[in-house]
Amino acid sequence: QRQMCIRDRYPTAEAYTARADVKKMIRNYGSAILDCDKAIELAPDYYRGYFTRGDIKIFDIGSYEGIVDLERALFFVLDPKEKADILGLRATAYERKAFQELGANAGDLAAKAILDYEEAYKLSNQPMYQEFKNKLIDKIKEYVRDKKQRERDRGKGIRRTFDFWEKMR
Repeated sequence: QRQMCIRDRYPTAEAYTARADVKKMIRNYGSAILDCDKAIELAPDYYRGYFTRGDIKIFDIGSYEGIVDLERALFFVLDPKEKADILGLRATAYERKAFQELGANAGDLAAKAILDYEEAYKLSNQPMYQEFKNKLIDKIKEYVRDKKQRERDRGKGIRRTFDFWEKMR
């Protein structure tokens, strides 16, 4: 007969979330998410289940659906430091998504990231959030500067092509 573990005797949201953290470390992401699901089922207002599941979805699996889990975690978390950590994680997710998409939505995502970094700094007074925010702003400025240069270069190329065809006439 198998030995019962604490989780079998006392199934709690905390136990399932702790086990999910361990499974995350050994890269068993699917099973870790199932443990988070069970934690949320047992205690729908326990923020760590949402936090861990969101972290796994975003940073280990690459699915930005995890942002929704982080938003739910923010709704339930009470401790300002924990809230700052969740905001910092969500800001990083917004930032990554913005620079992956680079479409019309990218500006909104980058703005959300900046606001989350700022709020995380206010809550925790940890300078790293200010540094992350400033690096993101610098990255945006660099991207805009490079984009303008590419557009100028493309315009020159179009002009040269037009001049070439005019000479060929």
